[in-house]
Amino acid sequence: MTGVEPDGFEGRAADPADTGYAQTDEQAAAFRSPRRATLLGYADATNGLAESYLTTAPGTDLGRVVTSPTSGDTHAVQERLAGHLHDSLAHLGQIGLLLGPFAGPAA
Repeated sequence: MTGVEPDGFEGRAADPADTGYAQTDEQAAAFRSPRRATLLGYADATNGLAESYLTTAPGTDLGRVVTSPTSGDTHAVQERLAGHLHDSLAHLGQIGLLLGPFAGPAA
């Protein structure tokens, strides 16, 4: 999509029905997070793709309507990017909350 080199996260086996929403209590309790390096690598990769897109996309592209491959809903590209930014900031806040008490004094 953006012409960037593969980063190792593309093509990973996934359940297309697993959108990351509406898990049952049992599914949430059974979840085991990937290792820290994997999560940080994924965050870097997704943010890198967004940055690459933003630096190369034509100005008219923000209004283009796209359909989500996971949820099937349609929104303008600018709404998808705003959602990505919102999710990224929310998750950074969650990580900070979790690490705060355990991070120790600032170096």
